[in-house]
Amino acid sequence: MRLFRFLIIVLAGLWLVGEIALIPLANGRIENEVASRTRDAANVNASIGSFPVASRALITGKVPKLSVTLERIARQALTFAEVKFDVAGISVDRPSILQGKVKINSIDSGTVTATIDAGVLGRIASLAGVDVRVDGRTLRVAGRALALDQELIPCEPTARIEGEKVLVTCTLDEVPDILLEAVQQQ
Repeated sequence: MRLFRFLIIVLAGLWLVGEIALIPLANGRIENEVASRTRDAANVNASIGSFPVASRALITGKVPKLSVTLERIARQALTFAEVKFDVAGISVDRPSILQGKVKINSIDSGTVTATIDAGVLGRIASLAGVDVRVDGRTLRVAGRALALDQELIPCEPTARIEGEKVLVTCTLDEVPDILLEAVQQQ
């Protein structure tokens, strides 16, 4: 009976250590993969959620959330202070996890929020009273037209001013390629 308790305690300890170690390892792997695919980002931060990740994915086939933030990313003559991808309710293929791979089937929801500081817009000293709108893939700020990159903002965007920042947002119905290629393993 003591041996059985000892084995249970050892297995529980190994499970706990594995779950705790997995989160920073997964975050780091996603950061490295996204950074290698987006060389124009100054920094990449990822968060795959909270404890327990692996057990939850194996039992439910779901990962509650994934957030990836690209900092100071320049595309098409426009520098974003950050572009943040938030994805929730990620459905994964459980058999692929048992093979040490990740295959994403679907997501429940997601958003992309791209932040532009007023300072990078040039001659605009303040955004107070400035007209901001999106026409197709073009952001219009105070008469200036700026192309929006399809890879960074893969859905139909809207724009608004918040303080001295322009926020370009859109709603995702699938994982954007920039993340899918970094996360998913075949």
